Amino acid sequence: MPSIIEESILIMSKAGTGTAMFSMGMFMAQQEKLIACGTSLTLFGMVLRFIAGPAAMAIGAIVVGLRGDILRIAIIQAAVPQSITSFIFAKEYGLHAEVLSTAVIFGMMVSLPILIAYYAVLELLF
Repeated sequence: MPSIIEESILIMSKAGTGTAMFSMGMFMAQQEKLIACGTSLTLFGMVLRFIAGPAAMAIGAIVVGLRGDILRIAIIQAAVPQSITSFIFAKEYGLHAEVLSTAVIFGMMVSLPILIAYYAVLELLF
């Protein structure tokens, strides 16, 4: 039988973004460590999010012929942090919610300076 916290997380996950944030906070509060999935997996996730994702988007966008502002927007959008919705789906289906909760939190903390840097570099390059 699921606990009261698990039932409340399930109910909250279906109620919207505001309650999804509450659900993620409850989940993270239950974790023993802030980085629940380990340092190496967190670093791997950040490299994928902020380097591999934008690089793949740049290659794909250039191949299909995007140029100028549209190309810059596509690359920057690829570096935007994970959404809380992806965490909710992972939690509901039992698919490594601890990894996604770490990715969402650290992604939000480091995304602003990285996105500003991407914007400045892309302004010079394209």
